[in-house]
Amino acid sequence: MKTMKTAIILSLALASSLPIARAAEDRAFPVAPVKMVVPYPPGGTVDIVARLLAQAMAGRLGQPVTVDNKAGAGTLIGADFVAKSKPDGYTLLVAPNTTLTVAPNIYKKIPFRMEQLDPIGFIASNQFVITVNAKSPYASLQDLLDASRKDPERISYGSFGTGTITHLAGELMNQTAAVHMLHVPYKGAAPALTDLLGNNISMMFDAVPAAAIQVKSGSIRALAVTGKERSALLPNVLTVAEAGLPNYRVDGWIALVAPTGTPKHVRETLSKTLDAVSVDPVFQRQLRDSGLDPAVDRKVNVNAFIAEESQRFHRVAERAKLSLD
Repeated sequence: MKTMKTAIILSLALASSLPIARAAEDRAFPVAPVKMVVPYPPGGTVDIVARLLAQAMAGRLGQPVTVDNKAGAGTLIGADFVAKSKPDGYTLLVAPNTTLTVAPNIYKKIPFRMEQLDPIGFIASNQFVITVNAKSPYASLQDLLDASRKDPERISYGSFGTGTITHLAGELMNQTAAVHMLHVPYKGAAPALTDLLGNNISMMFDAVPAAAIQVKSGSIRALAVTGKERSALLPNVLTVAEAGLPNYRVDGWIALVAPTGTPKHVRETLSKTLDAVSVDPVFQRQLRDSGLDPAVDRKVNVNAFIAEESQRFHRVAERAKLSLD
């Protein structure tokens, strides 16, 4: 009888401890590999950033961090996958501003609500550069704009595709400079560059890291970079503001995003880990070697910044009457 009573007491004690054990287990993060979804094919700027970040975060989280490329629909396929994933911190999105500030203002229908995505913080930023064929008669941005004013639609610009950040970069330039350059969309930077080299388009907006190689080889000419400051990779190239359009600026940036509803302690772990990685000299050097700038200002309110940028591109899209199904 005494043995039975002891067994009952022990079983009750074990049962009462299970909720505590489960609660502790639920709060432990991470206890399994973390997946970062990239909404582009492998090899591009966002993919490079994601792989650098995954490697850096894995060492701090103590779990493998993998990269999963889910490209298509102007980044919406990958974003949709993450937005509808279980909000447990194990599925994250490495999102460019095309996903968070351009797509919502271009597409009539998005397969998820933007409120289903919760930005954790910025990872990196990059600039775009306006380039022409090395044999082009246009030696400056003003030459290009003057030619467009004299003969509307004579000047064409290539972008990474309709509804991408480089598309809106061109539309913003049309509006800022009061010109009418013709938009020619491509499925990425490579085919646009091919047509630029073949003189089939007048100019294109390209990411600085990729364009810098061609500029230094002498096959294309850089007229201006679109950011606030000159690029370290192209230090002799003027900003668009320096080239005569003081109110023009377009930056590319990349953020780490979780599904909305991710537990607070998980989100805090991811945020602190991203903060630590962002100030790590090795990670910063890796980004700069890839032509990117580290997003080290952790005081920026991510949601407020994205909302402001989204409103800016909403105005651009509305004036240009841009709308995609």
